[in-house]
Amino acid sequence: MKFDELKEMIETDSKLDISKLDKDALHVPYLQGKYINKHSVENGKLKRLELELKKLKFKKYQYYSGKATGAEYQAKPLDHTILKTDVQRYIDGDAEIFELENRILTQKMKVDAISEFVKALGQRTYLIKSAIDYLKFTNGV
Repeated sequence: MKFDELKEMIETDSKLDISKLDKDALHVPYLQGKYINKHSVENGKLKRLELELKKLKFKKYQYYSGKATGAEYQAKPLDHTILKTDVQRYIDGDAEIFELENRILTQKMKVDAISEFVKALGQRTYLIKSAIDYLKFTNGV
């Protein structure tokens, strides 16, 4: 799921209809279950990406420190010697590492957005009750 799709889904599920507050209140547990499931799926993806990053960083460490296999150097030659003190800089500047870190950042944003929406759903019943109380007050009930 893309981040924009998630934002649209949350926006749609955030809307309350003042004429159907009773149905919206009863719909809260369903929405909580839906987004808790999405959170666990997206959080699992985040954990797998983080593990993939660790593995890739080790592979890049071996490559830049001269400890990779000959086949790796034939596929992607390293035409100069890198000082041991500079290996981490090369790892940090590697395009594959950057791409994976960018994917992790996007995934963290998704997980955080879902977490915040689940928290907001926890408060939704109080907001609906307040809206109903306000409608009663304005209608003189």
